[in-house]
Amino acid sequence: MNKCPSRLSVLVVEDDVYMQMLMPKLFEEYDLPVYIAGNGAHAIHLMKEIETEQLLIILDLSMPVMNGFEFLRSWGLEQENFDSSNTMIYIHSSCNADVTDLKDRYEQSVKGFIDKPATGDMIHTIIRPLLPLKCAC
Repeated sequence: MNKCPSRLSVLVVEDDVYMQMLMPKLFEEYDLPVYIAGNGAHAIHLMKEIETEQLLIILDLSMPVMNGFEFLRSWGLEQENFDSSNTMIYIHSSCNADVTDLKDRYEQSVKGFIDKPATGDMIHTIIRPLLPLKCAC
């Protein structure tokens, strides 16, 4: 039996070890590949390696090395390397930053915000519209 190629992959950009363990569990029922990056720099590296039609990024804002804000700026500069029309970013943070400004600056890719900690219902709301009804392989 042929396995369908991944049409949707998930990249969780998060430095908290607990959240790194929790987030893949929230996506288990969807049988999607989930990649973990501990900071924005690692995420940019992984994005060059991930082969997928659509990429859903769950992005923390507060991380060492390269935080979420720096990731968005860097990714914006490097967008020609990625298919930004097929990349959806959800900010995952408990930070009280001005998220409206982020949405305005990155409106094509920042699709929304998820309060920490994420729940299965939050993930379901995001992921369900992105899944095909069935694989056409």
